[in-house]
Amino acid sequence: SWCCLPLNHVGGMMQIIRAASTGGKVFFFDYRSLYQESLGSFFENQWISLVPTQLHRLIESPVACENLRRFRGIFMGGAALPLRLAQKCRFESLPLYPSYGMSETAGMITLLDANSFLNGIDGVGNTLPHAQISVDSQRNCFLVKSKSMCLNHTEFSSMSGGWLPTPDYGYQNEDGNWFVQGRLDCTIITGGEKVNPREIEQVLGQFESVRECVVYGIEDEEWGQSVVAYISPKTINIQKLKEFAKRKLASHSIPKEWHLVEELPLSAMGKP
Repeated sequence: SWCCLPLNHVGGMMQIIRAASTGGKVFFFDYRSLYQESLGSFFENQWISLVPTQLHRLIESPVACENLRRFRGIFMGGAALPLRLAQKCRFESLPLYPSYGMSETAGMITLLDANSFLNGIDGVGNTLPHAQISVDSQRNCFLVKSKSMCLNHTEFSSMSGGWLPTPDYGYQNEDGNWFVQGRLDCTIITGGEKVNPREIEQVLGQFESVRECVVYGIEDEEWGQSVVAYISPKTINIQKLKEFAKRKLASHSIPKEWHLVEELPLSAMGKP
């Protein structure tokens, strides 16, 4: 596999552990090397793990797309995959494997295979053999159990019967495919209405010129919380974007503050 994620995060560290446990090899490089045409032959039949932020930038380059198509598979995790980015990946025939996992489970515990993804199936796939996912009927959030748990004392204390409660919520369809809809700890309550920032991000991300978007809530004396959106790049026509939002979102979900920035302040794992 080709490792371009930070080794101080589970996304990078687990690539070393997978290689050590399967007799594989790991190559370390900067993901921007994928822009180089001369390196294409090195990527044949290999694996790579990316986060959406990296893929957002790579997919704009024909050379990078050609290099990504050479890989046996592209593990995608770290953050939600925007719908418009998923559509671009399908158009470019990129062998994407969307997944769900976290540091507490030492990496992915679900995986959607590339053929299903390319055939238009969304979600993060079925649970992998070493793990289990259930839904807490009271809190409506995911409970996870895995042979690869990596927990601190507080997390370990919160477990019941080997199950770890998470802030993530979603559902499983009849085929066993999991869909992650959001996080309880990110829910915005504005004017008494619950707002899922991920849903707003997915909608705004469908606007043609939006590259990346982050939505969150800030304290507001009148509303309790206000919805704030940071969007890149700066060149977006903000008036047209606001009109688009009014057509697509409920009134309480429309951001009250809009900030245009050239690049979002995201971590190496694609998180704000």
